[in-house]
Amino acid sequence: MLFSGAKIALLCDDLILIYQRDDKPNIPWPGLWDLPGGGREDDETPLQTAVRET
Repeated sequence: MLFSGAKIALLCDDLILIYQRDDKPNIPWPGLWDLPGGGREDDETPLQTAVRET
C-alpha cells in the first residue's frame, strides 16, 4: 500500500490540536488551519511519519 504522508487527530476531552500553516505562497494551502502531520521520509510507516511530524 502506497502513501505519501500522514495526519493525526490529537484529542483531549472536547479539544482537538490544530495549527495554522505558514502563509508562504509556494506551499500547499498557505495560511489555513490543519492537523499535525506531513510527508513521508524514506521507508517510514504512517505512524512513524505522524509521530515525527507531530
